[in-house]
Amino acid sequence: MSLIPLRWPLLRYLIPLLPFLAIAAGMAIASLAEEWQWVVGSAALVFPLGASLAQVHYMRLPHPANQILLVILDSVPPGTPVSRLMTGLPPLDGKVYPMGPNPFVDDLTRDPPAWVLTADLPDQEYPATTRVLLKKSYDRIAEARSPRILAWATLGESGAPHDWKYTHPWMALYRRR
Repeated sequence: MSLIPLRWPLLRYLIPLLPFLAIAAGMAIASLAEEWQWVVGSAALVFPLGASLAQVHYMRLPHPANQILLVILDSVPPGTPVSRLMTGLPPLDGKVYPMGPNPFVDDLTRDPPAWVLTADLPDQEYPATTRVLLKKSYDRIAEARSPRILAWATLGESGAPHDWKYTHPWMALYRRR
C-alpha cells in the first residue's frame, strides 16, 4: 500500500489512512481461498522488504558524481575549465576546475570547451547543437551510473528531490579531440 502514494503525489497526504487501508486489505485477503491467501500475503511482505533492501543497497553505492570526480581529478589538468550543468555536481573546487559553459543552455559551438560533463538531470534532451558537437568532436572518456537492481523500488514522483534521477544521475565525461 505504501508504494501507491509514491506514484500519485496527492495521495501522499492520505498516509494517515494507511492503517485503515491495511485492515481493509487484511479483510479482503481473509475472504480469499486459502492458497491465494498465502500467495497474496507473501507478496505483501516480499515487495516492501525487497524495496527496503534495494534502497539500502542504493544508498551504499558510490554516487556517480563521486565516481566521475575521481576520473576528472586523474584526467583533467588543474586550471582547465570543465563544462557542466552545475558547480556542485561533481564537487569540484572552482579555483582548480573553473566552471565552463553550461552544455544544456550555452551554445558550445562558438568556443568549444576542452572538457564537457553531461548528466541526465534535465527533464528534456540536450540541444541538438550540443549533441552533434559531442558526437563529432569529442571522445567519451568515462561514464558513471548506479545500476538498478529492482526498478519498482526506485519509483518516485517526477521531479521530486528523492527521485531516482536526482539521487543517482547518469554522468559522462567528454574530451575534445
